[in-house]
Amino acid sequence: LGIGFRSIEAREGQLLLNGRPIFLTGFNRHEDSPRTAMCPDLETVRHDLEAMKEAGANFVRLCHYPHHPSELDLCDELGLLAMAEIPLYWWDGLRESTEASSAKLAAARRQLEALVWRDRCHPSVISWSVSNETHEDREEVAAGNVALVRLAKSLDPTRLAVHVSDHWQRYPNFEADDVVCVNGYPSVEPLAGGSEPGYDLARSTTFWHEGLDALHRRYPTKPILVTEFGYTSFCDVTDSPYGGDVHAAVLEAEFSGIQAPYVCGATVWCWADHAWPPATFSFCGHLAVSPYGVLTRDRIRKLPFWTIRRLYRARQGIADLPRPDGRPAPSASGYGVEMVRTTLQDIPIVAFPEGFSIRAMRPDEGGLWTDIWRDAEEFGAIEPTLFRSQFGADIEAVRWRGYIVQDSRGVGVATITSWYNRTHKGQDYGQIHWVATRRSHWGLGLGKAMLSYALRQMAQWHKRAFLGTQTRRLAAIKLYLDFGFVPDLDSPWAREAWREVREVLDHPALSSLEL
Repeated sequence: LGIGFRSIEAREGQLLLNGRPIFLTGFNRHEDSPRTAMCPDLETVRHDLEAMKEAGANFVRLCHYPHHPSELDLCDELGLLAMAEIPLYWWDGLRESTEASSAKLAAARRQLEALVWRDRCHPSVISWSVSNETHEDREEVAAGNVALVRLAKSLDPTRLAVHVSDHWQRYPNFEADDVVCVNGYPSVEPLAGGSEPGYDLARSTTFWHEGLDALHRRYPTKPILVTEFGYTSFCDVTDSPYGGDVHAAVLEAEFSGIQAPYVCGATVWCWADHAWPPATFSFCGHLAVSPYGVLTRDRIRKLPFWTIRRLYRARQGIADLPRPDGRPAPSASGYGVEMVRTTLQDIPIVAFPEGFSIRAMRPDEGGLWTDIWRDAEEFGAIEPTLFRSQFGADIEAVRWRGYIVQDSRGVGVATITSWYNRTHKGQDYGQIHWVATRRSHWGLGLGKAMLSYALRQMAQWHKRAFLGTQTRRLAAIKLYLDFGFVPDLDSPWAREAWREVREVLDHPALSSLEL
């Protein structure tokens, strides 16, 4: 039996966890997966929540209905704070008829009572949400939200009681709420909807900055939580209004506008693409899947995932944030850095040592891949879910993207991935990824041979390549430098990180850098 103790309160414009201010970074999550649709899928739940936490999240909004109680068990276990919600969504008041509106409010009361009763013992739950995006221009809807918030407070005075509004600019209605919870999508219609070609994302930053400031002036003692912000994209699409590069840029621009002392958090809509009624998004055509996720429905990580991961981890002080002296604080595996090879011409040809060969990795070799990585990895644990999280439903494509190096007995001793459909900073690049050799085979030249092979394969599709590594992986960095990769100095703290590498690694490619 898991037991946890914590206090949560909103006071003087701040959200306080155990008496200390906290900034929530999180995702909206639908109870949906391609394996079980909207039926509970607890294996996917665990995978999702662990990945959220690794991405810098400390909060998850369980939208827009009570999720399976075991999902909250996992939140308790993993230390993720949660918002629980009843399914009062897009309530249109008396436009639905007096009888229907009255019945809907009565049902909401019953659902709220049942939700609080069922989930009241979960320490992860910090707030009860009584509705989402209801039509608060209608007086009876606004009054209904107030009544439900007050009911939540009476049922459980130890937690926050809120409703989530998308009418907050013209019809703010938060007098009863503990926290002001708002949704907004300033970038979607101009860009995805095509209404304003050439739209400047600085306007979206201003939308949030000015809008939240106005709310703060109206409710100066209440913290503000952005419960939804985001954009739409399709996996592996760029140079399009539905490109991952645009999606990533939107998240960065809008997140910067959400920063203020009275803002207590930001929650991306949403974690993963999910099933949705066709024709809901008219600007995307008649889709049966909502494309707002930073992951695809089958959990392939889109480009915006890496952007929000960087932003969230920085906001929470994880890994590459500056120390008090202004330098980056290293993670357990060093600073994350990127390297680029601006051409895939003149790739050194390196033969495999006698008795070793390379072949395509099979889709069913996740266990072998994981075993090689566990043997090779020096700086962190390799979880059993890692292979699935990296390849996911793209598993059938592994055979022409992933490779296994084997010895004369056919035993796998090394692996490398040569992605052919990746982008770097919105441009067309291939990606070298997941390079590992068993420790017993270090020093044999396998890394050089398989990198040579993977780059030559990639040259069929790309003219340039990039990769990511950590500054403590000096042997890998030397290999990449020898193969013509150079440090990418555009990312935050890159110059500082590479200065430290240069202090301990003597290489001509580093000595010529202006750091």
